Amino acid sequence: MISLTKISCCRHVGHEGKCAEMRSDILVPMGEGSNDGLMTSISQLRIFNESDTGSSEQQNMLQSKVSRAERLSTPNTLVPRVAEELKVPLIRSLLTKALEAQHVKRFKLAGTIFREVLQVLPKQRVCLRALGAMALELNHYPEAVNWLQEGVREYPYDALFHARLGDAYSGLGKYEEALENYDRALGLVVDNQSLVALSDLDNMTLADERSLIIEKNHSDVKSISKKDHNKEPNVDDLNAGDLQGAVTLEGLKIACAKVLSKMGGNGGLANAILMEILKDSPGNLDALYEYGGLLLSHGLIKDAVSVFLKLMVARPGDKEIRRSLSKALKHRQGLESLKNELAPEAVAAPALAFIASCVKDYAAINEAVELYEMAITLSPSTPRYFLSLIHLYEVTYEYHKGLEKAVTFFRNSKSSIINLSYSSVIECIENYKANSQDQESRPLESHIGAEYPRWSILPPRDDKAEQERHVSVTINQEKDGSDRGTSCNYDENDLDCLAVLFTVTKILFISGFLEQASRLARMVEPARAASAKPLHQTLVRNEAAYFTCLHQILEDYPIPLPLGPIEKSNALYLAGDSHCLSAAWRSVCLRGKGYVLTPKLVTGLKIWHLRPESDFYPKIAFENTMKSIPDGSKVIMLYGEIDCRDGIIGAVEKGKYQDIEEGVQATVDLYIDILQKLVRDRRFELFVHPIPPVLNETRSFVRTFNGTLQQSLLSYNNTHPAIGGRLHWLNFTADLLSTEGSLKEEFQLDGTHLSPNYYHLLRREIAKVC
Repeated sequence: MISLTKISCCRHVGHEGKCAEMRSDILVPMGEGSNDGLMTSISQLRIFNESDTGSSEQQNMLQSKVSRAERLSTPNTLVPRVAEELKVPLIRSLLTKALEAQHVKRFKLAGTIFREVLQVLPKQRVCLRALGAMALELNHYPEAVNWLQEGVREYPYDALFHARLGDAYSGLGKYEEALENYDRALGLVVDNQSLVALSDLDNMTLADERSLIIEKNHSDVKSISKKDHNKEPNVDDLNAGDLQGAVTLEGLKIACAKVLSKMGGNGGLANAILMEILKDSPGNLDALYEYGGLLLSHGLIKDAVSVFLKLMVARPGDKEIRRSLSKALKHRQGLESLKNELAPEAVAAPALAFIASCVKDYAAINEAVELYEMAITLSPSTPRYFLSLIHLYEVTYEYHKGLEKAVTFFRNSKSSIINLSYSSVIECIENYKANSQDQESRPLESHIGAEYPRWSILPPRDDKAEQERHVSVTINQEKDGSDRGTSCNYDENDLDCLAVLFTVTKILFISGFLEQASRLARMVEPARAASAKPLHQTLVRNEAAYFTCLHQILEDYPIPLPLGPIEKSNALYLAGDSHCLSAAWRSVCLRGKGYVLTPKLVTGLKIWHLRPESDFYPKIAFENTMKSIPDGSKVIMLYGEIDCRDGIIGAVEKGKYQDIEEGVQATVDLYIDILQKLVRDRRFELFVHPIPPVLNETRSFVRTFNGTLQQSLLSYNNTHPAIGGRLHWLNFTADLLSTEGSLKEEFQLDGTHLSPNYYHLLRREIAKVC
């Protein structure tokens, strides 16, 4: 059984550090059709036996001092040329600056400096190593091969260059070349370890030498299992420029096993290698991770879950381990295996919630829902668990379940927010059921094709009270520069309670229950404004930002009601991130027919999340949201602002793209590919909304993106007339900006979103479509 507080409780790795139940027979052994020549090429004898020098100790001890000196000059140490280069102050300064940039993932800047140094010193080792390492990190495998091949030519006895070249070939799917380079690196590492002992041979017995080698070998393995990513870069480090740490014998064996597992018919050998490592070093987490992958690939879900749980305890922040556990849990037996694997003392609400928070990021949404439900059963008054579960119901597009969970929480809550009645909140939330258009179908309970409610007139606003509220806010702003009223020092639970209220307000709004959303917002706003600490500086900043935006829209830009029932035939869906809120529930005219802009919110979505290989949860939310829209519908698509704000620019700094233009074009190409598939597969008619140029810091970049998107859409429509007739660009960006290029005051809202006033421009452009 596994305890989240005791790593040693893993069923497969025993308390005494031995592989108690590791099974070496779980994989298919090498059959007659296997590549025997390939197996020979990776030198099985070396992989399993070269760390044990017992068969040739006497021969090694009798080598001449001349031979010993010659061999000692070849391992992975600072060769004289490299040492001399590092003594030059300018070179040393440039390399230090480049390594610091590399350390914080600013690969573009680092690469520029490393290339500049290579102009002066074409064979500089740190530069070649770093450029190859960064290309590997970015999955730019052809580029990595070029740099690392140059490194191998110039430094043939550097095991690190051979090892990383093997990684690059593995990324390209050239597995034989990968194994050849790993084999060369293995030889160099083994020779290097042996020569460490030989260098002090006169003062050491054979037993001492073997002990030293084994001790060094095991300490190296442990160090790579606990890589220190916070270690400051040092130009004198023998591994300077590399991003993975020292090359070790066990690390190379694991790399070989990883490649073999990808090759047909070699799984048995991969398994044998990993078993050999874990037999001698049960704490080698890298080997255990690869072993878990083999278990998962062969359908041994129970064992795989056990392994990945142990790894989660040891490396809770490791993204690949989280992703692997998520894959295991999504299998039919995955979640049940997890429940059985947890030790009784680990079946506690915090442990379940932690696992849920980890796996939901990698598309194990249903599994995360069940884990949070279990956590809530154990701790029914913890607001954080309810908040997380409600957000998951947003992802699954089951808003009614989110509202029901909120009601359950407020009924059971042992805490309270000052001047806020939970009974009034519950009454407000539950009123949505009474206003459903079809009492029988309960519209919000449907995942796909939800109906919309009968509209009610919002309660009249008390203008005198609102004026007093604005005066109070203004006074407080003058005092401390904030929008806070009476100060309340909310603790973590209070903030989570507020976040639940904020999220419920959002769900009511986007579901069409504007009366309930408005009433709840008015109840909650005083509590929000009373926070002594600005909420954008807390962990509930995202929920607070949504609420502030919605409250401002509902109070200052009232939506004309009643609109009457909204049928599928008169809904023009407005799908987007938070920017879809500004124009939601307003009327437009298309081809002489009236439509209502019906919001379809996907929180936090970047276009980049939609690439085929992505498994990040906003992609699942997008897919579920698109499923909720009937085939043949008309849809406005409003995505890409988050890409412009922190996606593309960050990718350029990391070296993913050469420049902004390349990053923009790659994102636009992906976007258009998604749009044309929706037109083709779902028969949607799409209206592409430009990215709102609200933020001063990104406005010029947004204008570049919009220009590229517009031109690419025009080009696509010209070359694909059948689809182009159902793919339109809404061209009103220029009307949002003043002659100086700033956002016009009439379109400003909260500094992040457009004011609903812009809706008139949107309505104008939609009316132009023939």
